[in-house]
Amino acid sequence: MSPSRQREREVERLRRIRQGQRREQARRRARRRATIIGSVLAVVVVVGGIALLARPHSGPKTAAPATPAANSPTASPPTQAAPTTSPFPPLARGTNPRLATKPTVRLPSAAPTTLGMHDLVVGTGPAARAGQQLTVNYVGVGYPAGREFDSSWKRREPFTFALGKGNVIPGWDRGLLGMKVGSRRQLAIPAALAYGAQGQPPTIKPNEPLVFVIDLLKAK
Repeated sequence: MSPSRQREREVERLRRIRQGQRREQARRRARRRATIIGSVLAVVVVVGGIALLARPHSGPKTAAPATPAANSPTASPPTQAAPTTSPFPPLARGTNPRLATKPTVRLPSAAPTTLGMHDLVVGTGPAARAGQQLTVNYVGVGYPAGREFDSSWKRREPFTFALGKGNVIPGWDRGLLGMKVGSRRQLAIPAALAYGAQGQPPTIKPNEPLVFVIDLLKAK
């Protein structure tokens, strides 16, 4: 074989060797890239799973309990309000739907000198008796200004008290006796049966008559 032919074969052999080396290097780089990508994906999955497990559960939220206003017509301890998610007012089945809406207080034409009682809605439940626990909604305004000074509707919290025990003003103890559950009654109360000469400053003036509209929700 001539020397030139031998050189050609040697050059071809070296070229094939270099090509094989380049292909092997390319395969190694591809394997390294695949390993790195797989490792990154595994880390992402693990971190995402940890974050999902650590995420706090978001359950239903309820409002903080409310308390009766300081000038509520009772001396009994405050009671906790129902959550704002509860229906208000809590009416029993068959109750007149008018009791579902806050009433408008209409002032009498003259200042009351005796206790005035007027049923705006007559319920069908049992009559309230002395010593029972009554649950009511109410709105109270002063006379003659008609300014609202207290309301269970604003607090979204019915008011519960013992009838005839002196826990409320005398106008309530007398005016709600015999009222049927499911009724709405307006009371025009002279100052002597409300807060008298001392009043309840600054919301109720001395010797100020009061007018309430009261819904009797429960009696037990």
